[in-house]
Amino acid sequence: MTDKKDYFVVVYITKNCNLNCKYCLQSYKESANMSFTTAKEIVQREMLKARSLNRKMELRLMGGEPFMNFGLIKELCEWIWSEYSSEHINVSIRTNGTLMSEDKKQWLSEHHSLLSCGPSIDGVKEVNKINRGINKDIKDFFMKYWPQYGAHGTLFPDSVEYLYDSFVYFNEVLHFPFDIKIGLGTKWNVNVATILEEQLKKLAHYLIEHPELEIPSVFIKDISQFGKEAINDPNFNCLGNQGGAVYDVDGKQYSCETLMPLVHGLKKSMEINSQEHLMREYAVDPECKECPALAICPTCPSMNIKYRGDSKKSATLTTTCKAFKVQLKMSAYLTLLKYEDCIKNGVEIPLSVINNLNAASEILSNNLL
Repeated sequence: MTDKKDYFVVVYITKNCNLNCKYCLQSYKESANMSFTTAKEIVQREMLKARSLNRKMELRLMGGEPFMNFGLIKELCEWIWSEYSSEHINVSIRTNGTLMSEDKKQWLSEHHSLLSCGPSIDGVKEVNKINRGINKDIKDFFMKYWPQYGAHGTLFPDSVEYLYDSFVYFNEVLHFPFDIKIGLGTKWNVNVATILEEQLKKLAHYLIEHPELEIPSVFIKDISQFGKEAINDPNFNCLGNQGGAVYDVDGKQYSCETLMPLVHGLKKSMEINSQEHLMREYAVDPECKECPALAICPTCPSMNIKYRGDSKKSATLTTTCKAFKVQLKMSAYLTLLKYEDCIKNGVEIPLSVINNLNAASEILSNNLL
């Protein structure tokens, strides 16, 4: 993180959630909430760090479902606004929105200019019914007060057939930003990966027709390292602070959200975090070593431990590998579409496209699947 970026502090104010989404990484939810005293101490401590770096603090209140501890949201925010200027701190919340009540709406609407709040939605109503077991329409309130904050979703194999329709619906019907990414740890087979490819191909052409839109996270922005040697960085420690902070409800700090007890359980999380060094290194699996996409492949030792029991064995290999390869292929396809569109219209080719051109050609000539 450079000096020009905000200082991110993620605070989990509850371990509880009212939903049981199929893709959720948090396997160890419980009825535990953060106290105001703990939250206040965290903000005071981290604000000193942010000021020492001459950076604005971006405070993200998370869960579980953060509205399960809405009382703390109110108390903490009102204290923050009485102590600090909006130039020095911004509060943001991402919620599933299903616990919205009239009193919550009233408070949020009265303070909407002082915070950012957006819904976690996976797409059109059919998608949310499949992924989350609910199809309650909760977006209108957020669209009214935070029209630019948008909705964030998770792509799950069982509902992947609705990806294109969901993106178009948010853009053309709701006029509300929508971003979506593949859920970590979700398992993709050849059949659903094929559907994903069809959906991303349609979406790629749609994005060319609408260049004003942000490219969703389901596409990979940088594919330039395809075919290159995967080099481990021995100095990178996943247990070290990478430019921000993550706190659990008890006030304990972690270097990453995936290392928390919510993900691994208390015993395993303590075991992982008691190490001095947790290296982010490329997988030792034979299939991975031979893959030309290894240098781009998502590498997370914490996820490797969760799904493979070993920080060096790839969780991606047994979960999202087929989806990741489709992402690569369609990201390459989108790159070439952008290039052709620039040539056709006689406009300057963006550097991001130029940097990815060679890799895009290699990817599309390589039978990854």
